[in-house]
Amino acid sequence: MNGKVEFLKVLYDNLRTALYLDRKLYKDSVLLSFFNFKSNVRFNYLLKASQNADNISTFIIDELKDEGCIREIGDELSYTITGIGIWEIEKNFNLSENQLIHFIDDKFFVAETQNKELNDKEKIVLFSFIAIRAFSNESCINLKKSEKMKESMKRIIDASHKTLLDLDIITMDYSRLYGKKGNEHIVSNLIRHTDKLPKKTKSIFFAPGDQKYYLNLSNNGKIDRQEFLWLLRKIITREKLVDLSQLDKLINFLNSISFSEGYLIYDNIDKTFINHETDTLIEESLKDLIFNF
Repeated sequence: MNGKVEFLKVLYDNLRTALYLDRKLYKDSVLLSFFNFKSNVRFNYLLKASQNADNISTFIIDELKDEGCIREIGDELSYTITGIGIWEIEKNFNLSENQLIHFIDDKFFVAETQNKELNDKEKIVLFSFIAIRAFSNESCINLKKSEKMKESMKRIIDASHKTLLDLDIITMDYSRLYGKKGNEHIVSNLIRHTDKLPKKTKSIFFAPGDQKYYLNLSNNGKIDRQEFLWLLRKIITREKLVDLSQLDKLINFLNSISFSEGYLIYDNIDKTFINHETDTLIEESLKDLIFNF
């Protein structure tokens, strides 16, 4: 790591740590977090995370300033990272250009789309993603993987359809789920034609590109329970709310199929959300959904 990148990373890490300790880090991104703050809050965080540069080469400082990655703040020789600098760091490991554009679009340009109800096909896709715990970029549905993976995903989608139909959450007949068969695998065709889901779900349903899809629900490896509960309420509406006698069926389904099919979906099962901690979160969230809708 050269001196320029190293100093920029120090400024970034200072800022990210400050946000993380205050529990203000949103979606594991400093850049996205700053959209949620007022100007005085943003300034205070930048000042708090600034770094004295008296031991840093003036050549490095001048180059970073010319690139717009840092600027002076507070005392002389004290610098803070800029939005450009944050993007230079985050675009390489946890924030794609697609994600950033979708976030800005959803936050500033979406009108009523996210208030629209989901259709049955959209509910099935979302429910199947919950069932297999596709909750992050590292734990995603990759349609470029093998035919075995797609067949496994088909079993999950089929079982999700049956479960939702049995519980009267949807009414769509199975024959309408995949449509006409073409050259493309029916699972790929179904998931790819989900254009409205990002806006309908506040970008929780996310497609970063390269035929990858997931539910953007995790932050620092932990599921955001409030966002998860919001998504459940989009799928299981008040009008379709299951009763206590059906709750166990719902919990057992969501906490069993991932363990039987997960090894065919993911390369490293140990780095997924297929664990008992997530089992508990799903169970508690479903109970919360029923008792406190």
